[in-house]
Amino acid sequence: MNRIEVYDTYKGYEYIVYAYKLGHRYGYVKIPERHTLYEMDYIDIEDKFNIEVHGGLTFSGFITGFIDGLILQERCWWIGFDCNHLGDLKDFGIMSNEYKETYQHIPQFYGTIKTKEYVENECKKLIDQIKNLTTRKDLLRQ
Repeated sequence: MNRIEVYDTYKGYEYIVYAYKLGHRYGYVKIPERHTLYEMDYIDIEDKFNIEVHGGLTFSGFITGFIDGLILQERCWWIGFDCNHLGDLKDFGIMSNEYKETYQHIPQFYGTIKTKEYVENECKKLIDQIKNLTTRKDLLRQ
C-alpha cells in the first residue's frame, strides 16, 4: 500500500517521503507561492537552475486534498524526485503483499535500497538548494 512515511518541515519548507507499493520511495518539497520555482515545470527547473537531487527532478505539480490520511488544506505546488532508477533496489519492507509474490523471485543484481532516511536527507538537500533561489517578489523589484 502507498503511504507517507515522513511529513515534516525543514528550514520553513514542508516535505514528504512517500513509500510506493512497488517498493520504491519518492521525495516531495512544497514550493511557496512567491518562490521562483512556483508553477515551474521540473524540466524547466533542471534546465535553468543547477539543482542536484537523486535521479534528478521527476515531478512538479499541484497537490491538494486528502493523501494517505494527510489533508492538504490548500492547493499547493510541489516538486519531487523518485528512487526508481537503475541502481535503486526495491525495498520489500514497503512493498505491498500482492507485488512481493511476483518480485521476490526476480533477482536484484546491484544497487542499494534508498531508505526513508536517505530520501529524507535528499529532501533536505533539495530544500537547501531551493531556499537560496530568488523569490518572485525579489525578481519583480529588479
